[in-house]
Amino acid sequence: MKDKTVFETLSTIDVSGFTKELKTNYSSLSYLSWADAWKNLKITYPNASFKIIKDSDTNLPYVGSDIGAMVFTEMSIEGVTHEMWLPVMDNNNQAMKKVAYKYKVKNGEREVKAMTMFDVNTALMRCLTKNMAMFGLGLNIYTGEDLPLTHEDFLSEEELKVKAKADAKTKAKDEAKALKEAKASAKKQDLINEYVHKIDVNCAREEAGEVHTLIGELDKSIKAGVWSGVSEMSKVYIKSDNYINATTEELVA
Repeated sequence: MKDKTVFETLSTIDVSGFTKELKTNYSSLSYLSWADAWKNLKITYPNASFKIIKDSDTNLPYVGSDIGAMVFTEMSIEGVTHEMWLPVMDNNNQAMKKVAYKYKVKNGEREVKAMTMFDVNTALMRCLTKNMAMFGLGLNIYTGEDLPLTHEDFLSEEELKVKAKADAKTKAKDEAKALKEAKASAKKQDLINEYVHKIDVNCAREEAGEVHTLIGELDKSIKAGVWSGVSEMSKVYIKSDNYINATTEELVA
């Protein structure tokens, strides 16, 4: 069996329980918080690292122009490095600029406020989360799928055939075991019913000695584990106790 790649390992982690919903006046988006994403990543790959790419001219954590601003991150896991970028955007996914501006929509105009360093920070953490998705973690959220990939998605056609044969063999083995246990359980139940019937008959005949012998044999078998786990066992104990404490005492008396 080949070793799993970083992408295969991370893309099969289910992070659906960590997703949140962001509602705005115009849209509703599902997202994975950077903290939850980073936690799951570091649990799996403790040596994972990232860095924020700064503007070489300004040393600020974004690159800006008249049309907006872009942030960049870089992440390394197990010797593999991916870079990611993301515009500084508002909650409606509209690019923000250094000054506020308006844009036309079907029903009029909407305003995008001027960006602040808070918006830059938000973009950086969103970019970091997106960077992790490039390695597979939470990628299904970006593709609009409810569930992550499974390990079978990475198997070749030949490997899938081998797995199918192995699964069929395991299933047949489990079914045979279940059938064998069912037959054994039924046999044990028949033996118990036989003992109970003998006890009933001998009590009716007022054969105290025979009753004690049968109960003794039954109790010995139970203690030896011959009938362990049989559903009727508690009934047998109750019946035996009733005969010992009531019927057989009357017979002996």
